[in-house]
Amino acid sequence: MKKKIPQKVKNVLIFILGGIIIGGLGTAYAVSIASSSVSYDNTSSGATATDVKGAIDELYSLANNKECKTGYTKKNETTSGYECRLPGVASVLNLGDYISLTPDKSTYTISSSLTGYDSDQTITPNELTLWRVISKNDDDSVDVVSEYVSSTKVYFKGTTGYANFVGELQTIAEQYAKEGYTKSTRMMGYDGQTLTISNTSPFDGSKNTTPSTTPTPTPTTGTGQEYSGGVLGDTLYLKDYLLVKNVYGNVIAKKVGTTTAENYWLASRFFDYNSSAYFYFDGRCVNTVGGLDNRNFRYFNGSWHALKNVNAVRPILTLKSGVSIASGFGTSASPYVVSFS
Repeated sequence: MKKKIPQKVKNVLIFILGGIIIGGLGTAYAVSIASSSVSYDNTSSGATATDVKGAIDELYSLANNKECKTGYTKKNETTSGYECRLPGVASVLNLGDYISLTPDKSTYTISSSLTGYDSDQTITPNELTLWRVISKNDDDSVDVVSEYVSSTKVYFKGTTGYANFVGELQTIAEQYAKEGYTKSTRMMGYDGQTLTISNTSPFDGSKNTTPSTTPTPTPTTGTGQEYSGGVLGDTLYLKDYLLVKNVYGNVIAKKVGTTTAENYWLASRFFDYNSSAYFYFDGRCVNTVGGLDNRNFRYFNGSWHALKNVNAVRPILTLKSGVSIASGFGTSASPYVVSFS
């Protein structure tokens, strides 16, 4: 005579079978058995179901990479599946979003030996606290540019100014870092240019002949390059110029704490040629109406001359992956306040 198995016993058997299946995937999950039902504790599994059947179905799907659990996103998707991972900063933030972030340093002194200027100069990095997303990168980091430029301008002068121009701007940009938040820093316009020109003979006064009869171009589209190791300038500023213009519609920036547009340096050199008796070695900058200009450090017009020129600075930060938003709406009035794990 066959004996009928009660439904409650069947439920328990289903659960035991499910436990065996899940156990085969290398993870054990807790259950509690009451007198009238079987429930599932999903605390450590990442599943959302609280009944056994639903949990088995959900965990099976997760184990076979068919879906990502709550809070995770698809990454590196292929025909055979994809990686489930916590979203990086690039998954959370969008181009144009505003971020509130205060650099660690309150002051930084720039040595005159590196700029060629007559004296040391001091800037205030932590005055720049509002940033805007201009690039979402493949490693889930993002690039953010300062909404404003520095209140203190930085001078460069003569042979030393031209030789060290890009390298010293990069050093200045490093002062805007925030520990635990920034992956890297750069001055706007930097894209791998020669930091320091070691052979200064084309502009140090030891020669009276022009190194070229072709001035550096000033494109606003396309891709950039460097000429003669930076001696003849570069067009590598284009990357940042286009990133910023894509978000803002222009490259104009205002002095921090004001509504007044200000000139600011680009980490890019410029060589200008008028004739064999008249040629210049300059630093690039953005003017108050968003145009690209040059400021002279060294020039020849029958004899050599050194000039000093000054502009504000506008740094760019690369924020590391792993962001969470603590507050804010991503607007200029209510920027995101972010934290990183």
